[in-house]
Amino acid sequence: MLEKSFMRLGKFSQRNKKKILVIWIVLFILMLPAATLLFTDTSYNVSSSIVTKNSPAYEANKLLTDQFGGSTDPEIFDCCKQYKLK
Repeated sequence: MLEKSFMRLGKFSQRNKKKILVIWIVLFILMLPAATLLFTDTSYNVSSSIVTKNSPAYEANKLLTDQFGGSTDPEIFDCCKQYKLK
């Protein structure tokens, strides 16, 4: 059923390797501006957006923050103080 379609697609891509590569490069370049817009308003702070205040996860996070302190930016984890990054 799909064998003929895949055979034609394979023959076409084998004959037009350079054209297909150019098309992929052009599409990639055209999609770059849209990709930067996609991640501008993304928040990775899942605990504040999904977890309610009466859930055990919120209470555990609050206890951890009270006992061990918290960072101002929840997206940054300072777990490698002993290593110097260049």
